Amino acid sequence: MPVFAKSSSCPHEHDDFSLPDSLKTFVDEQVSLRGYGTSSKYGRELIRRDQDRLQLRNLLRAGASSAPAAPLTETYFEGLREPASGTAKATAKTHSWSSRTSRPSGTSRMHSRTT
Repeated sequence: MPVFAKSSSCPHEHDDFSLPDSLKTFVDEQVSLRGYGTSSKYGRELIRRDQDRLQLRNLLRAGASSAPAAPLTETYFEGLREPASGTAKATAKTHSWSSRTSRPSGTSRMHSRTT
């Protein structure tokens, strides 16, 4: 089990802890294999991931305990598609080549790549 010791010699608070040799070896391997640079960076990444996981768990629990919403129907999804498809069509018209638009030589209206 890790032993925590607080040190106040730095403006940032440090938590130092000891690891058994097997865990120290594992951490060193992960630092090397994953390019963390230091064991502290690896530890911070693990803590951040754990925070993210706990936040997601809390959001899922909050959602599960919230009041039921109205059922999602095809009409609901059609309502979402309409603005999106209208935006996509307007963007396509804005960015499409006109047959009268001059193009650099060697280019065509449609570019396709075959492998």
